[in-house]
Amino acid sequence: MKVSIKSRIVTVKGPRGEITKPFNHKAIDIKILDTIALKKKGKYVRLRMWNASYKQAAAVTTFKTLISHMITGVTEVSIYKSKIALITP
Repeated sequence: MKVSIKSRIVTVKGPRGEITKPFNHKAIDIKILDTIALKKKGKYVRLRMWNASYKQAAAVTTFKTLISHMITGVTEVSIYKSKIALITP
């Protein structure tokens, strides 16, 4: 899996395809950094927002979740079974 970031446009490439999503509507820093921890090796995505109010800072968690779902989407098989409910008056 490969994650690339250019001008707040995040692209995730994996074995199941590629997903590109722009995050340029909010002033947020998105960077790919190396892990410094001893037990973990690899890279991670860091999201930072400067001088934000509480509601604006909530966008950081939303962006984190969106990127996490993008990674899941290109690595795992997703099966959705729709359920039909019959409502009678």
